[in-house]
Amino acid sequence: MKPKFDKLTARVKGYLTRRLLHTEKIQLIIQTIRDTVELLLELYTEEETSSPNLNGSIGIKKGDRIFHHGLVHQLTNACSSFNDIFFQISTKERMTIIANDRGKVVLPKTPISQHQCLQYA
Repeated sequence: MKPKFDKLTARVKGYLTRRLLHTEKIQLIIQTIRDTVELLLELYTEEETSSPNLNGSIGIKKGDRIFHHGLVHQLTNACSSFNDIFFQISTKERMTIIANDRGKVVLPKTPISQHQCLQYA
């Protein structure tokens, strides 16, 4: 009986983890991570294509360094938030995130024609 219970428990935990991954809060964190990494990669490729200074090193402007530092800080915070949600906060708090997301209105993905809009009005 225990192996069946363990299997059921694993399936429920897997379902809840997948459900948590699809919440708006997690999706915003993931999008922040993607956008920040993309900007960092663009900044690195831009630095590599820059012309070298007299001493042979690539010159990075002070504004670019500050921007780079801010991006790294943002990436670190987003990854930390993601980690906290999945590994630090309690199961009750995770369930609250899922419950809050469940209350959101889901808009249809297909465009609605003017005729359909008039029917609902």
